[in-house]
Amino acid sequence: MVDRGTPTIVKRVRRQTAYYAITWSALEPVSRRRINAAVPSMPGIWELYYLKHARIPQLLKLGAAWRGGVRHRLRFEADAEQIANRDIKELLETGDCYYRYTICEVRDDLVDVYSVLQSLRGTDGRPAEPSGRYA
Repeated sequence: MVDRGTPTIVKRVRRQTAYYAITWSALEPVSRRRINAAVPSMPGIWELYYLKHARIPQLLKLGAAWRGGVRHRLRFEADAEQIANRDIKELLETGDCYYRYTICEVRDDLVDVYSVLQSLRGTDGRPAEPSGRYA
């Protein structure tokens, strides 16, 4: 069960159409200690940003985590030493990177919201398919 202060995704269905309200955490500076202390090990969606020109947040990565939770995935994606992150290593090491997350405990809702966010954000990679439950 999610704590009241935890950012979450809430769904309302009306006439076979789902409406989602996303509450995000505040943008926090990336640090392993901060992620371990603040981010829950629950399923959800996370985003990594860097500050372009020292003030404009620019999306670096967007992802969904089910197994292992947001904490595990975010810790991995924000680690400059990981081989998978070599293309953004310099950005991660500058200290101008930030993260935010939201929790979603229903897998199909997570898939639907992630697919919409991915299409709106124009991220690279294979597009996520929605669950197909709603129009």
